[in-house]
Amino acid sequence: MTVLSLPSDGRVRREDFDRLPPAPDSWVWELHDGRLELSYTPTSMWHDRVISAILAWWARQGHKTGREQRIANSGYLEGKDARNNRVADGVVFVAGHIPPDDAATHEPPEIHAVSEAVSDGSEQSDAVEKLGVYARLGIPTYWIVRCNGIERDGDITVYELGRQGYVQTGAMRVAEL
Repeated sequence: MTVLSLPSDGRVRREDFDRLPPAPDSWVWELHDGRLELSYTPTSMWHDRVISAILAWWARQGHKTGREQRIANSGYLEGKDARNNRVADGVVFVAGHIPPDDAATHEPPEIHAVSEAVSDGSEQSDAVEKLGVYARLGIPTYWIVRCNGIERDGDITVYELGRQGYVQTGAMRVAEL
């Protein structure tokens, strides 16, 4: 059994968060307003299929990809209390970047695109909050996929970073990939 040692003032900071042991499968460590939580995060078969299809498409374009990866500084206040760690469903790395096998957190300049599959209850987080966070971090491309009621498919909204945030530049179905 792993015993967690929290700071004496009780406030969890990024450096504390980074020293946590790996979470078990289907679980994730999260910081919410400085509170440490271990959350169960099972994904539906649809969610798994669409993210897998999107990442496979990006891999065919020559990019390295990763699932369920943390984006550095996407919710942390550097040197202060941590807030709302952001975990991306799918991460696409800039061409030529090879992420270390043991990495779970990546710096924004390493990331070319992020994809999120909107599940029940995640619209506000995935399509509003993360849209602003990833734009502020300078991630060039953001794909949001929503279930369209057609079995095994989803609708992707494509955003590209503009001068004042993301601009919708396209839409397609996952099956079109």
